[in-house]
Amino acid sequence: MLAAAFGAYILFTLETPLQLHIFQSPVIGLFAAVTAGLAIYRAVRFGSGDRALLRPLVLLGAAGVIALGVYCASLVAGEPGSILYLSWAMGALLAGATGLAIYRSIYFYLRKQARSPLVMLVGSLGLLLSITAFISIIFSPDGRPLAEPFGSVPWSFGGAYIKPFQVFIIGAALAVFAGLALLLNRTSFGMAVRAIGDDEEVARIVGINTPVIIAIIFFIGAAISALGGILLGEDIGFRPQMGLLLLVKGWIASVVRGIGNIQGALLGGFVLGMVENYGV
Repeated sequence: MLAAAFGAYILFTLETPLQLHIFQSPVIGLFAAVTAGLAIYRAVRFGSGDRALLRPLVLLGAAGVIALGVYCASLVAGEPGSILYLSWAMGALLAGATGLAIYRSIYFYLRKQARSPLVMLVGSLGLLLSITAFISIIFSPDGRPLAEPFGSVPWSFGGAYIKPFQVFIIGAALAVFAGLALLLNRTSFGMAVRAIGDDEEVARIVGINTPVIIAIIFFIGAAISALGGILLGEDIGFRPQMGLLLLVKGWIASVVRGIGNIQGALLGGFVLGMVENYGV
């Protein structure tokens, strides 16, 4: 029922893209309220003091959380210029759902039959080529620009130029890497992910639900990949064939310090980018 309701909401939202800021404003308000509520809950839970004194603070915090959610929702609903940026979140969400669907329909069964991880890599490459051809047939293989985001006027530093939006991309990448590092090293989910990476069979024996954990990984990975593609596409434009080059670069960056090493992937991407630019 939840999946059907969510799918209907997404379909209705995509059918009316010019009203995206209105239909997504309740979601933004709810997200802001839940985030603030969790922060207050953690502060009260780990705090000390008389419960009788904490109760008014909790009620006050709840009122503040509701007010914050309503304010954020009204702020988004009254700003048509936020449509472009809300579409980023929508694109990442749809890509995550697509990645999850691909895992459950293809990779889940492929992993059972595969004798080597290389089978998954080759299968991913074949799937990428198929999706690229499918998109090219539907939307044509030509590139598509998007509306210019903020920060399109470049800054000059000693003869070098960089756009403020490109600085935002760097900051977003660092924020994603920091979030992944915290997720993998500070949460029980991250502990389960690392256990599956070390030995999936042993992880299954000790009670970790490996299919569910791997499905969540596919969702997160697809959403992050989509966000990276969207931000890069905002800078250089979109082409159906752009995914293959990004896949090769991402693979090179990830193997510098070993698969699963977040810091190594960040270092590999930086080194690859420097070599490319200074090579030119």
